[in-house]
Amino acid sequence: MNARRALVAVLLVLGSAHAVVAQGRPAGSPRWQAPALAPAYGFGTTDSLGRSYPVDTPLLVLGGLVGGAAGLLGGGAVGYAFGGGGRLCGDDPCGLEGGLLGAVGGEMLFLPLGVHLANHSRGNYGYSLLASVGLGLLGTGLASTANSGTLLLAVPIAQLASSVIIERATSRPRKTSR
Repeated sequence: MNARRALVAVLLVLGSAHAVVAQGRPAGSPRWQAPALAPAYGFGTTDSLGRSYPVDTPLLVLGGLVGGAAGLLGGGAVGYAFGGGGRLCGDDPCGLEGGLLGAVGGEMLFLPLGVHLANHSRGNYGYSLLASVGLGLLGTGLASTANSGTLLLAVPIAQLASSVIIERATSRPRKTSR
């Protein structure tokens, strides 16, 4: 029963990622119109002047996967080194806890960065990072409360989906030099 509630909470937070982006700019501003979400395979979206530019969702997902994997491995290595490395503390290696914390932190930071860079830095990395950290902390807390490790598998999926949604919703065309 607790796992179900936790899953519903994660899905509600994921669904609210677009709402957070929608509140980022004033609706009555004459210089800005809400961008339409692009189709799934990147035929483009339009800016306030009606110009179209591509947003390639599979590329954003791939960027998030690469960024998340790099953050997981790099953060784990840094956390392991800071946690004591290969020394033994009793029967356990000292760096194990530091490595796990570093891996989680690296994944939370670098997954939205991978999506942002795959989108050619056209979206808002700050919103994606905020959603990723929030989902990571919420999912970890709910998994420990429910005493269920399977809930932790949904956290990176929710982080990736929210990062892609936020990047697509906040994308703006590149400035071209004339």
